[in-house]
Amino acid sequence: MQAQAAAEGRLCVVGVTGGDPERELATVRLARREHAACVIIAGAAVDRGSGYAHVLAAAGLRPVLCGHPPPGPGLPALTVGYDDAGGAYAITSHLLSAGHRRILFLGQGPGDRLAGYRAALAAFRTPHDPRLEVEGAMERKDGHRMIRDRLAAGPPDFTAVLAGNDLVAAGARQALREHGLRVPGDISLAGFGDLPPSADIDLTTVHVPYEELGRTAVRLALRRGQDRTSAAGHVLLGTHIVVRGSVRPLPGSGAPAVAPRRGPG
Repeated sequence: MQAQAAAEGRLCVVGVTGGDPERELATVRLARREHAACVIIAGAAVDRGSGYAHVLAAAGLRPVLCGHPPPGPGLPALTVGYDDAGGAYAITSHLLSAGHRRILFLGQGPGDRLAGYRAALAAFRTPHDPRLEVEGAMERKDGHRMIRDRLAAGPPDFTAVLAGNDLVAAGARQALREHGLRVPGDISLAGFGDLPPSADIDLTTVHVPYEELGRTAVRLALRRGQDRTSAAGHVLLGTHIVVRGSVRPLPGSGAPAVAPRRGPG
């Protein structure tokens, strides 16, 4: 966002709120008082972005919600996001193509990534086992805890782990190694996000276009600022798999299975 704003000859002021709703609202009000040309809401605040959009609209500002799902009817905002479900579908299909049928999903509850995971299982005619879905927060320590607790209950009943993001994958990898399990020799591992450390641990993951997400949000916000009559809408950016060394085919898996090209939806 900073780079694109500079390229557009604009000053970008970033308000970091740590997910505190009161600080978020104070930042939104500051932007309104200072007559900002445009406002982009990203991070944890996106979950509450609908309310902020109405606050800003009352002052003649229509924000861009960055990383937000498609807007509902009447939301005075434009949103830009990425294909979460398609990315999860693709990475799960990659694991299934390598012969894995017991894939442990670590992450948040119902959402696009879990939906993509389930859709890939269905496409490969693999039974859905709710016991292979472990819900937790999306930090490194949570990935470590989820795998540690799972292995403490008995031998692994999975051959691969799909982590909700790369931080969770890093924590899961540490817990597997502490338990004497090799990645990918014993357990295959995949993440989501393609954050810089993922290359350091040779992690197969889903690339999320974070930089383009920020650039697109700025371009849309400035265009909206120039044309306040334009209709609200949603821009969806694509994701793709980055194949590294953390996934291996199971012995005897044979030729890769074939799944439909399109993900859910």
